[in-house]
Amino acid sequence: MIFLPTGWASVETIYQGIEAKREAIHRFVERGHGLLVCQPNPNHFQDGGCTPTVLPFPITFQAHYDKTEPARMNLAHDHFITEDLADGDMPFPFDPIKDIDKRYHVLAKQKSTGSPSLAVCAFGDGRIVVQTANENYGAIYPIPDTILTRMITWAAGREPKRR
Repeated sequence: MIFLPTGWASVETIYQGIEAKREAIHRFVERGHGLLVCQPNPNHFQDGGCTPTVLPFPITFQAHYDKTEPARMNLAHDHFITEDLADGDMPFPFDPIKDIDKRYHVLAKQKSTGSPSLAVCAFGDGRIVVQTANENYGAIYPIPDTILTRMITWAAGREPKRR
């Protein structure tokens, strides 16, 4: 599995290096592997947003978030990642998703803004998870280890089979 942690797009040269490897990353996922993409933090872009091509289906992130009403909503209580988790366990959209391709299944969003904060999709034989929270324990709105572990497990295709 490939893991792009919070801040992976915060430095222009690092972002460009990852984008330059997009075809190899796409092939890796298509062959049955996983990709977990966290908050990009695209502050160096002039408009504060980005649409990274490392994701095979477009998502546009914005670097500026609205924390006036931080409540989140679990939209998919039947998905492995979000099953049986409270709304407050969902990722906060620190880098709100402004546009998202319809091939993604949105699992969580911010209640007040409607901004998706967790989405998944299949790509070839692999899986992609996109989440916009900061996975650091010191984040303003930290996410529990449970959901982060489930994101990794699902992206890697290792979740237990349902009976």
